[in-house]
Amino acid sequence: MTEVKERLQAFLRGTTDIITLLSENGIIQYHSPAVETVLGYEQSDLVGDPVFNYVHPEDREETIESFTSSISGSEGGITKVEFRMRHADGHWVWVESQMQTADKQLPNGYVITSRDISERKENEQQLRQERERFSALFENFPEPTLSYAYEDDSPTFRQSTLPSRRHLGTMRRQPSDGRSTI
Repeated sequence: MTEVKERLQAFLRGTTDIITLLSENGIIQYHSPAVETVLGYEQSDLVGDPVFNYVHPEDREETIESFTSSISGSEGGITKVEFRMRHADGHWVWVESQMQTADKQLPNGYVITSRDISERKENEQQLRQERERFSALFENFPEPTLSYAYEDDSPTFRQSTLPSRRHLGTMRRQPSDGRSTI
């Protein structure tokens, strides 16, 4: 038994995902050592606290709803939710947490795995900003310009600049195949 326990402890120390055991009312019963790396807390710092106290206020309601639906569900599915958690130094860390529905859980708690997705969220935000900037540049381009994308090996109209709409007329969708025409 000692060997199994040692292997389990080594596994928990080696993973970058936070493994949390929560009670039915959201009280933290256990955090794996990854909580130190990801959120800056000692492994025992949060034990006994409601986990939702550490969730960003803007994300709290959705996170509670997700947890509640998971513990009341019995479909055997996995629930995922993305939200921000407070780091020990006060900044917010984006995490993705997942748990199986109640029928797949331990009798005395709920196992949740969480991983840091801050870098992904930053990249998504940068991509949104780049798309907005490109769209603004495209829309304000002084020459008539059309944008097409290929779907099923044929070009499909996406957008046009104001000068091209003035020059070519209004673009209309054909109801039969959804392709645009002038």
